[in-house]
Amino acid sequence: MDVETVLAAFKVPGAIDSRAALDDALFSLLGALDTADADVVSLLTSLMQSSDGIVEAVLTSRNNDGFAFRGRILKALQKSSSTPNPIFQRCAQRLGSFLVALPPWIKVDRLVMETYNTFSATSETPKSPKPEPNHSKKEKPASKSHLKSGKRKQRFVPLHLALEPSSPPEPDDVEEIPESPVTPKQPPSPTTPLNPRSINPSEHLRECLEVWPVHYNLIAYTDKELQTYFTACVEEAVEEFATNNLFAALSQKATLSSQPSSPVALKQPTPSSPVAERVLIESPTRSKFRPQPHITLEPNDIARYLEDAASSKFGDWPVVVSQRGIKHLRQYIASDKEMFGQIEKKIKRVTQLSVGYFSPPNHTKLLEQDFGISIYTADLVGDLRLIYHIDFGAPTGTSDESQFLRIFGVFAQSKIDAGFWKSVAAQLARRGPEYIQRCAERSAPVILTKGKKRVETIRPKLFPPLDNSQWSQKGADAEIDEAHFLELHRILALEKFVPLSQTFFDAIQKYEETSFMFAVSSPEYKIIRHPSSCLVLGRSGTGKTTCMLFRMIGLDIATEKSGQPLRQMFVTQSRTLARRVRSYCMQLRQTEVNEVGAAAAEAMPGLSLLEMDESAEEEGVLPERFSELEDAHFPLFLTYDQTQGFKGRHIDFLYVDEAQDNLIVDAALLRSLCHNPHGLFFAGDTAQTISVGSAFRFSELKAFLYRLELSTNYRSHSGIVNVAAFIVGLLDQYFPHSIDSLTPEVSLVDVSAHKPVFFSGREDRSDFLRLISDSTSGKVELGAHQVIIVRDETAAKRLQGDIGRVAVVLTLYESKGMEFDDVLLYDFFTDSTATATDWRAILHSQHEDRVFDERKHSILQSELKSFYVGLTRARERVWIWDRSRKGQDMEVLFTPTTNKFHQLNMPLDAPMSSTSTEWTKQAQQYFSKGLFGEAAFCFKKAGQDWWASVASAYGDRQVANRLPDKHPRRLPAFSEVAQNFVRLAQLAENSNDPKNSRLLFLNAAECFVAVVDHPSAAEAFFKAHKFTDAAYHYRRAGLFDEAIDVIKTQTVDPKVASAIKYAAKFVYTRRRDVQSLQYAIQLILP
Repeated sequence: MDVETVLAAFKVPGAIDSRAALDDALFSLLGALDTADADVVSLLTSLMQSSDGIVEAVLTSRNNDGFAFRGRILKALQKSSSTPNPIFQRCAQRLGSFLVALPPWIKVDRLVMETYNTFSATSETPKSPKPEPNHSKKEKPASKSHLKSGKRKQRFVPLHLALEPSSPPEPDDVEEIPESPVTPKQPPSPTTPLNPRSINPSEHLRECLEVWPVHYNLIAYTDKELQTYFTACVEEAVEEFATNNLFAALSQKATLSSQPSSPVALKQPTPSSPVAERVLIESPTRSKFRPQPHITLEPNDIARYLEDAASSKFGDWPVVVSQRGIKHLRQYIASDKEMFGQIEKKIKRVTQLSVGYFSPPNHTKLLEQDFGISIYTADLVGDLRLIYHIDFGAPTGTSDESQFLRIFGVFAQSKIDAGFWKSVAAQLARRGPEYIQRCAERSAPVILTKGKKRVETIRPKLFPPLDNSQWSQKGADAEIDEAHFLELHRILALEKFVPLSQTFFDAIQKYEETSFMFAVSSPEYKIIRHPSSCLVLGRSGTGKTTCMLFRMIGLDIATEKSGQPLRQMFVTQSRTLARRVRSYCMQLRQTEVNEVGAAAAEAMPGLSLLEMDESAEEEGVLPERFSELEDAHFPLFLTYDQTQGFKGRHIDFLYVDEAQDNLIVDAALLRSLCHNPHGLFFAGDTAQTISVGSAFRFSELKAFLYRLELSTNYRSHSGIVNVAAFIVGLLDQYFPHSIDSLTPEVSLVDVSAHKPVFFSGREDRSDFLRLISDSTSGKVELGAHQVIIVRDETAAKRLQGDIGRVAVVLTLYESKGMEFDDVLLYDFFTDSTATATDWRAILHSQHEDRVFDERKHSILQSELKSFYVGLTRARERVWIWDRSRKGQDMEVLFTPTTNKFHQLNMPLDAPMSSTSTEWTKQAQQYFSKGLFGEAAFCFKKAGQDWWASVASAYGDRQVANRLPDKHPRRLPAFSEVAQNFVRLAQLAENSNDPKNSRLLFLNAAECFVAVVDHPSAAEAFFKAHKFTDAAYHYRRAGLFDEAIDVIKTQTVDPKVASAIKYAAKFVYTRRRDVQSLQYAIQLILP
């Protein structure tokens, strides 16, 4: 049905006589709006002229069609080329009036009231020019911008839920310290004007008019107003009230002859208790078109938990401590507990800072002269000093961000390098004058009294978020020593910072520094708190997986406290990755709730084959059948293949990592696992789709409305990020349908001295060997955190044949999902399937404005993506070595973002040696990726010969598996591998390593099965504790005595045991000897 036909039902008195009938009518109306060909202006006009309350009910709907219609309104408004049609302003005014008149028990963000007060001033401005004519067709999607700068269009995001932070406790120190001035806050009433920042609507509007031209500012401001209101509309209580309001209006229309034009306010009693409040908000009459959550989960509980995880629990000032600082403290715990006790006491005294009490002992400038940002020290014990600075950008749970304290660590005063901290201050200052001002500005002092003492405290200031585009990358080069660049990148970008809390000192004595949930940025925080399904798009290293895990942990803890079961599932491509993510998630959760008994204490010492073997099945983690899953099994961490048995299963929240590695049809199947429309979370980056035949794009998942982006790169510095962004820009310009267009990513640290380096036309092998030689010893080698990336396996074998086994060599596909300190791209252009003409076409298009033929040079789509993947594997350095001159045109094109020259008579300026621990860690990573040759190489470098042999055995099995079934070498290869597995398993058994031993025996058994050696397979299965398989293969080998013995002494599947016993009775009877007959009788008798 069309919109007018559906709306007619609302105009007939008595036609809608129940809430169920209203639900059906609204469901039909929303569907009609979604499929209507009419333009948005016409649709809004029809709604505004219809029954009272219908506009509010439609615009507050949480149905997918409701989300889609709000999105169409914003797009239509943003595409207006002149003054917007007055219908948009009337719509905003009507929706705003409804929201500010909500009853006080329905919480809305104070930003709604501020926006309503601000934009109400527009009614006093002159009338708008003549509006645009209506369009007869449905709006077309906005065209993509190609390599153009500009402000990112903000999509409306979920409501910031009202929080009730508790007052911070008093420091338990010997000094008299004032209590925090924070007092418990009551939920703001939407009917009471809130003006925390003293905003004068007229002055605010006048300031905005000075920024934008007159013809544009009404569009921009109406858009902002609608976005704010639409954000509030995702709250279930708001939707329920609007629907009840409409039903009351329709009911009165059926009994009264006239009705006022304004929406009817539904009278409801003020709730007297939280229980009554919930009853009112969650009406028992639920809409059929509104998606139903599978659990009753209070959003405020989740928001409160996440707020606590992101800010200090000591006072107004959030305080975060670097993981490096925690490591320093743990070293004192291990070496001198008495000293640690003194440090702990002093640091607790330093928490005076968190309540805004700044005094000379805890707030002394480290440098006499400020170099952009002030760095401070606080006295601890002896010559130990705490180094910190006042930063800006901490999430607050509202639309603003807060100042906070960032503690870098504990340092001996005699070892503090003032030159380095000068570079830190100058580097931070590159974020621009606005950032510097927000870090330096202080609020008015507040005098607090405790006993007879009066103390002056300062509260952190709140400001709107800074756009990344406001960051400056210039102006501080003279103050930064080039030797400090990479260390700056490590401490300001790679380092994680943990919120200081009341249980901090107790926790760091039990858990490693990497076991803590760290502070996240405001964009990440908003994604974590997003109350509905979303797509999270971000380039490599922007924190997508972090958002997933922190959201999972927050929901899990919140629902556990409320006593409600919650089923969450995390899906990725690799079993070993799924295990590692599960282990990390459980570790973070355990640390967050400060559970007794650390996982590290329970784990077996040494390496675990189970954690590295992609094909290994864990015991006790999952039941044999998915139908036997219980709430205790969740959260689950599985691969896509493992989810196939979940058809029809009930999942509350589903998280899909690296979604671009799936097909669109796979995404649809995954979505079918979770029937909660607000429980879907997909994350990925289509710039990394280098798999053959993959053409995944997130824009094709139209079921999701909210598309959220992350644009800050926490892995690489600006020297690498700028080149990667340039490549993405080329993809977006020349192949716009192959990639999702995102806001250009930025880095936290500007390291212009370490741009990627090009080496083109370098055919001399000796030059390359000299380049990768150790600068001290002259030995040709690279370290554990360095890698050479080539095109394919053929190129890898050719390079290893030329230079020997001196470094880890990976193909582009093998390197995907991994990261290293340094990357050397070898013969990327030489081995490219694209011709020199193809590469030159981009240069001509960029420099000479020639037309680029997308179809003729289509090969460059995959080539540019491959180049992007190779570059973004690096954290610190990238070198591009090409023997041919095929890529010279690209070298010219990349000149502004790369360093062109390097003296070939000198080795690379990078550390070439690594510790045994570093080699072992890298070996584990390669092993879990199935790169057994590289794993064996790293284990040998680490001196782990047994593990190197294990990796080699896995590699030999991999080679045997790839042989065709009828290949003459297949069976001998499997037989040899089986014997190797048995030998290695026996060595592990002798070394008291039962878990690894059993897994190796299992591998041996499976190889024996491949060569149809049932006796050997049965024996290996038995040693692997796979008793059902052992009994089965003993029976296949005709060894019934051994099979029956296994059945009698071990747990065997009843069906298998029954079949073996049945066959054994006949075998024993046919033997006709006394002992066999006795066996048969024993099997017959119960």
